[in-house]
Amino acid sequence: MNVSLRRFAIASIIATALIAVAIFLRPESPQYVEEQMLPPADSAEDDSSESNVYESNRHEQSRNVEHTQTKNKRPVPILMFHRIMPQIASPYTDVTPEQFRGFLIAMQDAGYTAVSFGKLIAYAEGAGELPPNPFLITFDDGYLCNYELAFPILQELELPALINIVGARRGADTYNGRPSTPHFTWEQARTMRDSGLIEIGNHTYNMHGRPGVSMVRAGFVQLPDESDEDFEVAITQDILEFGRQYLWHFDARHYEYFDGQYYGHFREQYHEHFGDAPRIFAYPYGFWCEITERVLAQHGYNVTLLTGEGVSLVQRGAGASETLFGLRRINVNGDFTDEELLWIIGDLIERAFGE
Repeated sequence: MNVSLRRFAIASIIATALIAVAIFLRPESPQYVEEQMLPPADSAEDDSSESNVYESNRHEQSRNVEHTQTKNKRPVPILMFHRIMPQIASPYTDVTPEQFRGFLIAMQDAGYTAVSFGKLIAYAEGAGELPPNPFLITFDDGYLCNYELAFPILQELELPALINIVGARRGADTYNGRPSTPHFTWEQARTMRDSGLIEIGNHTYNMHGRPGVSMVRAGFVQLPDESDEDFEVAITQDILEFGRQYLWHFDARHYEYFDGQYYGHFREQYHEHFGDAPRIFAYPYGFWCEITERVLAQHGYNVTLLTGEGVSLVQRGAGASETLFGLRRINVNGDFTDEELLWIIGDLIERAFGE
């Protein structure tokens, strides 16, 4: 086993131990599930970046069909990218344009076919078919480099992709008063969407902070003393209408209201720029719970995406909310070679059928 694969295996073991410690130390909030660790402090200069993806012990029996029934079940690898950078600042979040193009060509050469989420949703609803060995391409956060560097490559190769954006960060190049990785604008998002290759998903309007660093909630996380009803209102406000900011007191491990409010009308802004509603939600840091899944389904979302390393099995005709909620992804980072990425995908597909 070469260096990168050994690093991948060792990191997974270490992360599992760290997640167990984090769950033990965090304040009581049993509703949500952690699918990944928070990024290292020096992984990127932007508080909203995600990295170092690891899988937790997630219980899926209520939604997944029996693995003995494989006739209409398809493994669907979903690649997760963040930043496409000329030079790698953090291997956890960054790949170069040359690596990005190489990964996609390697996937095609190995017999994989990139499909859109539209085709995946149609398949889940029983209204369409998937090609042999389908895979999907996703980006989280909505960085300007996705528009300037990744989008031209996707156009060149004629491959569809999904970009999940943080609504409040459109066009921003600062965060908490300091420079951050620039994000593309709504107008640039419209340009990509109009190409027919890019779909824009929701990564929260303004709930993608980091505990101890940011003044906003770190994902769809229920606060220690927050009732289920108040939590449901908070996440509904973020995706639909009006919300409040929270200040995280790291040492005391609790939230308080921050002196200020923000408009979290993600759907309103989405409709203003695109004329329809978002249908895909990517959980920041992979934090989710039954409340978040129910609220998103009630408001018309067809797909929810996690960050836990893995490949999900999709059931044809089972319905989007039954088979496309809680889809796992594969974080592609700058340490991978083409061959290593293909090996990891193959291994995760085998694991999916073995669960």
